[in-house]
Amino acid sequence: MAPNTQYFPEQKACTTVSFLDKVSGTTPNSGFWNSGSIFKIDPSRKETVLFSFRFGPDGCNPWQGLVMDEAEHLYGTTTGFGICGRGTLFELYSPGNFGVLQENLSGYYGHLTLDKAGNVYGSSSGPYKLSKN
Repeated sequence: MAPNTQYFPEQKACTTVSFLDKVSGTTPNSGFWNSGSIFKIDPSRKETVLFSFRFGPDGCNPWQGLVMDEAEHLYGTTTGFGICGRGTLFELYSPGNFGVLQENLSGYYGHLTLDKAGNVYGSSSGPYKLSKN
């Protein structure tokens, strides 16, 4: 599932290692609608697409890797679309169970981090904190 590098040759898959020796990651310009996907690779090297972005309210083209909380929910960002057209912060609870947590990220390209309380931190045109409480 290599990304389509015809228009964005610098884009590569970004990965995160989970607690159970599974690898999860994102690829831009891939998936069913060619607007990015979230995937996992299990210890037997079987690859599974967990979510395909649709150039819509869910966003498109995840650029950076994912962060994972203790419940193994995956968090990441997209650089485009969403309702405002400027990227999204998302959470993937389980394959296909996806939610947009924040929009209008100004084409976010940075990394996310989680604290022990489950808050998500990142920055776009300014820093932000998203509290799950």
